[in-house]
Amino acid sequence: MNFIDRLASPLAALRRDRRAATALVLGLSAIPVITMVAIAIDFSNAVTARSKLNLAADSGALAALNAAVNIFEQNQTASLQPAINVGLNRFNAQVGTISGTTVQAPSLTINRVGATFTANLTYTAAYSTNFAALLGKSTLNLGGESQMQISTSSYVDLQVVMDVSSSMLIGGTLTDINNLLTVTTPGSNFASPAASWWPTGCAFACHWDPNNNDFYHASRVNNITLRLDQLIAATDSIATTITNTNSLGLYRLGIYTFSTSIATLFPLSSTTSGAVAAVNGIQPPLGDPNAAYDTDITGSLTSFASKDLTTAGDGTTAAAPKKFVFLLTDGIEDVYKAGNPSNRVESAVNTSACTAIKNKGATLGVLHTDYYNPNNEFSEISGIQASVTAALQACASNATLYFEVSDQASITAAMQQLLAVAIATPAHFTQ
Repeated sequence: MNFIDRLASPLAALRRDRRAATALVLGLSAIPVITMVAIAIDFSNAVTARSKLNLAADSGALAALNAAVNIFEQNQTASLQPAINVGLNRFNAQVGTISGTTVQAPSLTINRVGATFTANLTYTAAYSTNFAALLGKSTLNLGGESQMQISTSSYVDLQVVMDVSSSMLIGGTLTDINNLLTVTTPGSNFASPAASWWPTGCAFACHWDPNNNDFYHASRVNNITLRLDQLIAATDSIATTITNTNSLGLYRLGIYTFSTSIATLFPLSSTTSGAVAAVNGIQPPLGDPNAAYDTDITGSLTSFASKDLTTAGDGTTAAAPKKFVFLLTDGIEDVYKAGNPSNRVESAVNTSACTAIKNKGATLGVLHTDYYNPNNEFSEISGIQASVTAALQACASNATLYFEVSDQASITAAMQQLLAVAIATPAHFTQ
């Protein structure tokens, strides 16, 4: 075999065996695939790092907001820089646990509008790559922002409108009603002259005598609790609560009474320390036996909406407070007819008066002081009680703000619940 033949034989064999060529092609093509996978790992790690950075930013902004609120509640003129420092420290502490990441100096600001605080934390960072560096990309730039907002208690006007008409002089409990019936029965010290009007005794302490020989005086000297006493105690309780929680001056309290017309008992003010004394000084409208019976709820509420209630705001500033009105009444109209006092028609309150209040943007809560009615003592009320209940339910801004109450515990609890709705606005966050 000559040289040419010897050379051609292995070449021919190589031409017939393609396995080596296939291996070579696969080896060369694997290089970009491996490179892409490696770069994908870098980017995946960078995305994970950015997620952790964002969580750290959220945590820092939240910590700053909480600190800012605490500072503000202690001193409204104090600098919020300490709160900013708290937020930055929280962010930096969490960032320090993220491997392969270098964070430039973050920026954190806190702004306050009324009772709303907004924190804005921004950052930039560099993530050090492992594989992309082989292609000249040693770092990946990262950045993010967290903006959070917390709303604390808003500016709120609380206006309590109390029914002090003679229908509030019913005995406060069944025991009080029975005791009042006893002391106003003919033969008792307080039976004349009112006994001639109601010879079997009376569960109302509303009949009047210029010498205090009357049913109201009987309730006082015999320590009988009246419905009016219960309303006074409940209003005292919220006046005290507001006074004790109003260090920021966010709340104003006003108290109004009505029988034949609306009257201002305590003018709307953020200085509420005198409210309790004002409420404790409430006296029923005794004097004129006819006028004492009058209960003009519709006219009183309509006048209140027109003269004593301004349009509600969003609560973010003292100039635009939210408005909450608490109505305390049995809901029964009973207006004296001039010249014909025997022609009395008792009816439910006209809901248009409540609509006038709500049209001012106020939230209206209703405490319906229902009647105890043992042995159908108040037969004239029984026939209209369903319509009264329906009217007062319609008056409330929503079903959760209507309370049917009948004793001291339920009245006070309902008042405090309404107050909680008005002033205990839960903090909320937006991002």
